[in-house]
Amino acid sequence: MASEAHSSLSSKHVSDSHIYNDVARRPPPLIGSTPASRMFESVAIVKPDHVGDLVLAAPAINRLAELSPNPVLFVSSTNVWLAQYLFPYIPVRALDFPHLAKGIGVGALSPGMVRTTFAPFRTIFVLRVDAALNRPALRTANRPIFMTVGRPDVHEVRSHAECLYGVIGHYDSDSYWPGRLSAWPSQIDRVALVVGAGFPSNRWAAWNWARLARLLHRHGCSVLLVGGPSEGDFVAMTAKIANLVSLQTFIGTAENISEMLRRLSECDVAIATDGGSGHLASLACPVLSLFTSSPYRRFAPFGRENRLITLELECSPCMNADDRQVNLCLTHECSFGILPETVMEALHAATLPPGTSRQLTSPFGAKVIFGVSHA
Repeated sequence: MASEAHSSLSSKHVSDSHIYNDVARRPPPLIGSTPASRMFESVAIVKPDHVGDLVLAAPAINRLAELSPNPVLFVSSTNVWLAQYLFPYIPVRALDFPHLAKGIGVGALSPGMVRTTFAPFRTIFVLRVDAALNRPALRTANRPIFMTVGRPDVHEVRSHAECLYGVIGHYDSDSYWPGRLSAWPSQIDRVALVVGAGFPSNRWAAWNWARLARLLHRHGCSVLLVGGPSEGDFVAMTAKIANLVSLQTFIGTAENISEMLRRLSECDVAIATDGGSGHLASLACPVLSLFTSSPYRRFAPFGRENRLITLELECSPCMNADDRQVNLCLTHECSFGILPETVMEALHAATLPPGTSRQLTSPFGAKVIFGVSHA
């Protein structure tokens, strides 16, 4: 049972939080007409999007599963392996939506399929809402449905907590985080460069990664170059450009996720673009993120000690961020304006309180922002 699996966490739960003080001060939650004991008898938790989204949803998923003796987690078929790794005590089922599927052919869920899929559950929690996945799309389930609404100016973990507060009460997301929450190191000797990017406009050029690897090497750091299954050629090309005998590489897959996180945990810091691999890295070590076209306030890796670099251009977040075949942005200055020297400066900058920013020595106006998820 989920409640038994989480009993070891109970001593860490707190009634207030440095992250969600504004939520903690609100009135007690109103469950509604359904008694709480019956409401959580069997719960469907729906999180059918991408790797990074699933990682950021971990605190909410862990909290919801703790409240129910019979939770089931629905994720994209491409993320079943990750869900089983992160939540081994929760039964996992595949549920695909066409607008969220990357590279797999998926048909739309019919009203009958929705009814059949969710018939065994008393309550449905959907940790996402958009034009295709919303209350009307799931109306034939004929069950109480609670959905979390994301906003570009609010961190995703906080959005989940705020949206669920009226149903399950306040919880401290740090206590339900499945990974490490490490302090930023005072000395940096080993760095992981995590090159995977969720969408094309989030990429950083191989030449920049190679230059950064050489700069780190000159400063006495050993470097681990990490990519996902689709970045094998990119990793190989970057390693060739860097031309460092000591440079190590690792390609993470569903089969070697434990080894990938072990290798990352041996690093002092990971430097990553916005993508699933960067969020996986945040489970193992502090992360310095390079945010280009996506909304950093919403999707920064979770962790009080993490930091990120952004140019915060007027055109960001980008309306073309997820366009693969026809992308109307021809310059990608949000990416090209972040230089390896700028990254080195941010890497060694003194830590400031969450939400604080510091201007970097950059011709393009880059700045480093600290602890975005805990601002």
